[in-house]
Formats: sequence, structure tokens, C-alpha cells
Amino acid sequence: SGGEQISSASQAVSTGASQQAASTEEISATMEDTNTSLKNIDSKLSNISNAIDSANKEVSVGFEVMRQNINQLDIIENSNNSILNGIKNLADHISMIEDIINIINDIAEQTRIIAFNAELEAVGAGTKGKNFHIIASEIRRLANSIVDSIMDIKTHTDNIQKVTQTLTDIANNATTFIQEEHNIAQKLESHFHNIQLSTDETASKTTDISSTVSQQATAFNQIVITLNQI
Repeated sequence: SGGEQISSASQAVSTGASQQAASTEEISATMEDTNTSLKNIDSKLSNISNAIDSANKEVSVGFEVMRQNINQLDIIENSNNSILNGIKNLADHISMIEDIINIINDIAEQTRIIAFNAELEAVGAGTKGKNFHIIASEIRRLANSIVDSIMDIKTHTDNIQKVTQTLTDIANNATTFIQEEHNIAQKLESHFHNIQLSTDETASKTTDISSTVSQQATAFNQIVITLNQI
């Protein structure tokens, strides 16, 4: 009859509506779970972004420290070069002194020989050469004293040369060490620069992803609201 058909149709509609409601609720629940996951992802991305920012700051500090170290090494290298130049100048002056000593020594030797010959001539002259003999002896004594003094000076200059050579070796070794440290510092500076570029790029990408996820989360949230209304 017509009543039974209407009742049957109503029951079918009711059953369909129940199934639609169940499906909608299932979709809504799934969307809510997805939305929650997106929010969790967004939160984690935010934490990652903060960690990258912190790392970037540490890299910047390390980068600046490396630059300061390089500047300090440059200062030390310049000071060491000044020391080397000072030692070289000292060695040159000592060399000039040695040349003068050699000239004085030659003169003293010649004077001693002349004085000795004069003494012999004075002895041959007898009483007439007595005074001349005294003068010649005094000259020879002074010449011998000069030669002895020159030998002492020569000993001191030799010792100074040995010390300057030792200082030169130490300064040269220091120069080599400074240059090696300088090269290492420059390599580290380059690494820090590359790390900084990488962290900057990563931070930028993370920000973009976080923005995209946040937009998706907002869209999903709107869909969930609409499904709940349905």
C-alpha cells in the first residue's frame, strides 16, 4: 500500500542519513587528528627554528672569535717580524764593530812591532837611546794592552753573535708556528662561514615550511568546523 511504501522510504532515508552522519563524523575525527598532527608538526618546526637560531648565534660568536684570533695572530706576527728585524740590525752592527776591531787590532800589532824594533835600536844606541827606549817600551806595553782588550771585546761580540743567532732561530720557529696557526684559523673561519650560510638557509626553509604547515592547519581547522556543523 502507499503507506507502507512511504514508511519504507522514510526508513531508507533515515538509514542513509545515519550512515552519512557516521561517515561525516569519521571524516571529522580523521580531520581533527590530522589537524592535531599538523599543529604538532608546526610546534616541532618552531622548536627546530629556535634551535637553528640558537645555533646560528653560537656560530656567529665562534665566527667573531676566530676573526679576533686571526687579528691577534696578525699582531703577534708583526711583533715577531719586528723582533727579527731588530736582531738582524743588531747582527749588522756587531759585524761592523768586528770590522773596526780587526782594523784596530792590525794597527796595534803593527805598533807593537814598531815599538819592539825601536827598543832594539834604543838598546844599540846605549845611554843616548835610554829615554827613547823607555818611550818605546811604554808604547809596546800600551799596544799589548790594546791587543788584549780587543781580544776581550772579540770574545764578547762572539758571544753576542751566538745569542743573536739563537734568538733568530727562535723567532724563525715562532714565525713558522704563527703562520701555521694563521692558516688553521683561516680554514676554521671559512668553515664557520659555510656553517653560518647553511644555518641561515636552513632557518629560511624551516620558516617557509612552518608557514605552509600553519596555513594548512588553519584550513583543516575550518574544514573540521564545517564538518561538525554538517
